[in-house]
Amino acid sequence: MDRKIVVPHPIQILDGNVFPLKGTNGKATHLMTLGKGFKEYMFFTVDVPGKGIQFFLEECTSGRLQVVHEQEEWEELCAFARRHGAGKTQGIG
Repeated sequence: MDRKIVVPHPIQILDGNVFPLKGTNGKATHLMTLGKGFKEYMFFTVDVPGKGIQFFLEECTSGRLQVVHEQEEWEELCAFARRHGAGKTQGIG
């Protein structure tokens, strides 16, 4: 009987500094960069005209940001980031 041992990858804060993202004219703000296993994720806000400040979580791959498609993964990362203060100074944490 084969048994698989599943070891969860711990989530780590790679960068917890809040700063405006380059090239966005101050409309996007970095909140936190997280690592989980070999993946890296960025939490950021964007001031969307007509909608106000929106919260985003995307995976950083090959220098690009991509949407996190797995709902469970997205929820786990968002919960971790919020527990560790992401978005509190922007009124969304």
